[in-house]
Amino acid sequence: MNGGQCYCPPGRTLSNDNRTCSDLDECLEWGHCDQLCTNTDGSFTCSCSPGYTLMDRSRCSAPNIGTLELIFAHDRAVVRMSSHGQDSRVIANATGASGIAHHYERNLLFWSDTKTRKVQSQPLNDGGFTGSDLTLPGTWAPVALAVDWIGDKLYVADLIGQKVDVFELDGRWHAVVLGSNLTSPADIALDPTSGLMFVADGGQVLRAHMDGTHVRSIVSEAAYKASGVTADVISKRVFWCDSLLDYIETVDYDGQHRVMVLRGQQVPSPSRLAIFENRVYWTDATKQGIMSVDKYEGSSSIQSIFKSKDIREPRAIVTLHKLSQPKAANPCGSNNGGCSQLCIVTAIVGSEDKSIPSSLGYRCACHTGWQLAADLRNCYLVEEFLMLSLIHISEPTR
Repeated sequence: MNGGQCYCPPGRTLSNDNRTCSDLDECLEWGHCDQLCTNTDGSFTCSCSPGYTLMDRSRCSAPNIGTLELIFAHDRAVVRMSSHGQDSRVIANATGASGIAHHYERNLLFWSDTKTRKVQSQPLNDGGFTGSDLTLPGTWAPVALAVDWIGDKLYVADLIGQKVDVFELDGRWHAVVLGSNLTSPADIALDPTSGLMFVADGGQVLRAHMDGTHVRSIVSEAAYKASGVTADVISKRVFWCDSLLDYIETVDYDGQHRVMVLRGQQVPSPSRLAIFENRVYWTDATKQGIMSVDKYEGSSSIQSIFKSKDIREPRAIVTLHKLSQPKAANPCGSNNGGCSQLCIVTAIVGSEDKSIPSSLGYRCACHTGWQLAADLRNCYLVEEFLMLSLIHISEPTR
């Protein structure tokens, strides 16, 4: 005859001895809070990032949600529309549009074309900067873009060169931040508030500091062709899609607490994705358009946002709202961090555990063909360039 079994009240969990109860950390579980969670003894408290309103004790709502817009790229055009797919309009013609990124505060929109091998820019809204082109010599395939809206940099994933480039927004300086560990980079996402970069790269999702150091794989199991990646910079989670295994999943920034958002026939060929509030938006080649899903509710919450028979190769998608890029102090300050060329905003590791980012800092870097001097701030021209084409960022400054 078996003995009794112990149970614990809500907010507590059975300890390893199977007899006593200890506090349950609800903040480690999926779905209790939309954004921020504070564990308490036997319970938890939800809160929201500045600008959002707490609803029903757990949900966070953005103001003027009706102003949310989507911008996405397909092979022949860049298209802008409301979050419900209305008022769609072509804002740029293309031959092979692939990547999209925007800088809300500076009123800039960037998009890449893999056929012309250029990154082009234009005003996000009427007025402001008239735009310019970025390009690199040789075979350059700018498949994906991401903007560091704190340090004012543009990151570009290069499929052919198997690297990630970083540019000043005006193209004046350029360096390679990630030139190894990549096999087929398809998409890139940044969290400048944490100084972290995420890359969808074939059968894995990589995390690195934004200066290209501390590279590690946070997703590799059950991933075959990671085609899109985006970062929820408030809840500190990464969402990615696999275009061959047909799913959308999420993990935290350490690659833990993996959750399936959607899989199967309802997401037949996801290409890229974006997130705002609770909704994940993705472009889909089979559906020939844009779909969305609530990250907590799954298949019952799927919405068809936009569809057109003319869309053959849907690529990048971004959400456009004043809260989509949370503000933070720029570590480079008003003097470019004392750097003579590039000042890269990046995570800084702690003194005890070198694998855990502890704060936001910066590193100086040099334009291609230049080398960082011993003072780690100034740059000098490399006289004997030989066959070297990639000058990588050197050691950090604090």
